[in-house]
Amino acid sequence: MNGVLVIAAIRKFNLTAEVLDHMDENSANFAHREYAILDRHSRLLFMKAKAHLQFVADYGPHWVKKTEIVLGDQIHKNYPEYYSAWGLYKLPGLSKFYVLDIYDKYNIADLGDISDLPTP
Repeated sequence: MNGVLVIAAIRKFNLTAEVLDHMDENSANFAHREYAILDRHSRLLFMKAKAHLQFVADYGPHWVKKTEIVLGDQIHKNYPEYYSAWGLYKLPGLSKFYVLDIYDKYNIADLGDISDLPTP
């Protein structure tokens, strides 16, 4: 399984909201068992990747180049490095069945060259 290709599919097919649903601890789609076995480093990757996707969902991909947005007294942070690392480490915390479903549904093997896709 190639997490980098899944990240490319998330961008290409606008799956941010769907993936966030699978990362929400209160969602029926959350992989409790897979999350429970993560070590502290994998949990950190998961939580920062989730925060990054939430940033993209809230402010759009055009804000990704900024590391933070200040709105009033709140600071909203973006974590592209953690998000990329999460993909490199094969998306710890996401259900493997869900990831395989993305592979099948969006025919990830046929994405071709992903180097020209923007970083979310």
